[in-house]
Amino acid sequence: DGARATSGGTGAAQNRAQAVSDRKVAADDRTRDSDDRLAAADDRAQAARDREDSGIDELTGALRRGTGLAAIEREIDRARRLKVELVTAYVDVDGLKAENDTGGHAAGDILLVAVARSLQASLRTYDVIARVGGDEFVCVLSGITVEYARLRFEAANATLAAALPGASIAVGFAQLEADESAGDLVRRADADLMRVRSRRQEGFGADRGQTAG
Repeated sequence: DGARATSGGTGAAQNRAQAVSDRKVAADDRTRDSDDRLAAADDRAQAARDREDSGIDELTGALRRGTGLAAIEREIDRARRLKVELVTAYVDVDGLKAENDTGGHAAGDILLVAVARSLQASLRTYDVIARVGGDEFVCVLSGITVEYARLRFEAANATLAAALPGASIAVGFAQLEADESAGDLVRRADADLMRVRSRRQEGFGADRGQTAG
């Protein structure tokens, strides 16, 4: 009996020692997991900083606002130096808010990516494409007129609709004038976009009136 009691005590002690060891291993694993998560978070933060420094919009691959405006300034200087025409297009994505409201932000992101890809496919590789707002892009095309630029964006709209049925963009244009700043040029293109939006609304109202009649 004494031997069995001694044996049982030894077994219980071993079990307690094993439990302590298991808890220590589990604690070490939790510590390593925590360290791994922190390291991953640091990596993501650094990647975000790298993208910020690169001046590229993470979602669409277009230039970020600051980098894009600087690129526009350079294109203006170049156009004046070479004495060539330069056109700015202000692009607004139709229905992004509605897309976010009905399908969530993931659906809105899909629309934004599709718009950026359609612009990249329809414009020249050296044309400037900058994302300047949630659903707004500014593009700069040198050496062409507004009429020719308009054809490029009609092609972009067709490419977008083929990739994502029902998706579309509205575009306003401005051609560079003498002694005009980048800010003034972009504002004129934005103002033209507002006129496009206004004409659309007027057309929609007229269509509704005809239907009602």
